[in-house]
Amino acid sequence: MNGIVSGATLNTDRFNISNSCYYFNGIGNKIIIPLQQNNIRIYSISCWFKTSVGGQLVSGRGINNEPGIDAFIHNSSSGGVNVGKAMFVVESSGTSIGKISNNTYLDGVWHHFVGLYTGIGSSVSAADFSIYIDNVLISQSNTNTG
Repeated sequence: MNGIVSGATLNTDRFNISNSCYYFNGIGNKIIIPLQQNNIRIYSISCWFKTSVGGQLVSGRGINNEPGIDAFIHNSSSGGVNVGKAMFVVESSGTSIGKISNNTYLDGVWHHFVGLYTGIGSSVSAADFSIYIDNVLISQSNTNTG
């Protein structure tokens, strides 16, 4: 299934190959994949990122910002003391449950992000989430708001 590109532009990837990745300028750029999955209890998401300011990596939400998963690097507008930290959470109105890294990743270097969710119970717990950066389970803390 191919995504629908909105504003993002082709760019040079981490191997210096032209037109092999997308550049997102942080102002509404996205790739929309028209896929709906319900009742998935074990999954992972994966992406490469390079940033010096932070922002959204992957969002699994519907058109009207419905509850879903988010993977992002905190930026100054969303982070406060957490600027530069990686986060993998499930979010809904006023609620965020998942993991946040103890380290920051605003170094302008390519990193590989993998978020793993292994919840099999009837409720979501921060213990169900894990974050791997560059193939290493990173030092992380639980986050549970709302």
